Order: sequence, then structure tokens, then C-alpha cells
Amino acid sequence: MKGTGFSPYKNSQEKKRALAPEGDQSCTADFAYKGKAGRFKIAVQYFDLQGGAAKFTLSLNGQHPNSDASWSADATLPTPHPHADNSTRHIIHNIALKSGDTIRISANPDATDPAALDYIEILPATP
Repeated sequence: MKGTGFSPYKNSQEKKRALAPEGDQSCTADFAYKGKAGRFKIAVQYFDLQGGAAKFTLSLNGQHPNSDASWSADATLPTPHPHADNSTRHIIHNIALKSGDTIRISANPDATDPAALDYIEILPATP
């Protein structure tokens, strides 16, 4: 995965994994899908921090694949820094992927929520 505007989040308990925007600008993380063609779920693991409602958007080859592809990190969770207590997963269902597709996560910080991203996972679609 390569990112633009992301850097390792300095206050993360998971020091090697969490990424957050540098300052208060929006940022993106991209990766090219290299698996077999089919329908999948895409799970985005991120940290939902107190004090704001960061916004996330998933796009596939520059397009929004469905209405689940944009969301706000607006839950009320216990800690102000990335930690297991505020690690959150958003799943986008029924995504058609083929080798070479580009998956992009765009993140926009809000107030004290830096839009910290942990990882993206491709899962089999379930009926």
C-alpha cells in the first residue's frame, strides 16, 4: 500500500501499523489488487478517536462502488489515541474486483480525530 499525505501516527500503541494524515490535510492510501477476479468484501480497519468525526471514502479505479463506500468515524469510544479500544472496522460489501484494480482510501481528519488508518483486507463475499 502506498500513501500520499499519511505518516506513521506518533501516539499509536501499534507503532508500526497505524497511519494518519500529516497535520489536518486529507490524504490517500492506494493499492493494486493482484488476486483472482470475483466479488468480495473490503474491510477497512481504522481508529475512531474522540473529539471529531473523520471522514473516509473508498474508491475503486476512481469510482465509488456503492453507498457503503463513504462513512464517518463518529462513534463514542474510550481513548484519544489509536489503541485496541477504538480500533474499528468498516466493511464495503459486494465489490467486483479483478487483477490490476486500484483501491483507494481517502481520509479527512476532523478536529482532534486524525483519520488514522490501520489496514485494508479483502474478504470473500458471503451470500
